[in-house]
Amino acid sequence: MIPRGRPTLTLPQVAQRFKTSLATFKRKHHASFTAAVSPVDDARPYQYDEAQVTAYLAALRAAEMDPAAAARAPLPELPTGPHPDDLLTDKEAAEVLDVEPSTVRQYAVQDYLASVEVHTGRRYRRADVEARRDAPDKRHRTTGSRNKAPRADRDPRAAEVGAWLTAAEQGKRPPVTTAEIRAHFEVPDYTARRILARAQERHAATESKPR
Repeated sequence: MIPRGRPTLTLPQVAQRFKTSLATFKRKHHASFTAAVSPVDDARPYQYDEAQVTAYLAALRAAEMDPAAAARAPLPELPTGPHPDDLLTDKEAAEVLDVEPSTVRQYAVQDYLASVEVHTGRRYRRADVEARRDAPDKRHRTTGSRNKAPRADRDPRAAEVGAWLTAAEQGKRPPVTTAEIRAHFEVPDYTARRILARAQERHAATESKPR
């Protein structure tokens, strides 16, 4: 997910910011750069938040191109929580629609679901995906699906984090952060943000149900 449709850079564009060729960048800077700056998600081509790239490069130059020193500099935090302008991958859109990723791609080809192209990759605006989910012409629903129980969450980690959110809301624990999720599950930053967003969606849906 690209949070709130923020500007991103591909690796060749990052190399341009370093004022070097892609081959030279990969040889000299790639390992230290990717250790400090995570891609926004796992979709190809990998994309990096432009503000984080800019901050890392400024820190690197201030440290006279010392990657170890630059890695200690804080990067801008990416927004968390669902937002209408989030740009979802096909997998993330599929979770919202409760279909397979291949179905999401088919919807886009058939103009049944709006999509945008970001650096040659197709993305889906959260507001458009949720509008499609809530539209009356639910052709992605099978007959009788209205009476079926919701499909179990594909990622059990989201359920665990959902319990954390409930506890935090009740004042039984500190607020949930992506850093905590990243450390607890030993996942990269983009996965931690995806887990948190999914947990927040499920938590909000649960809270909105009549008791």
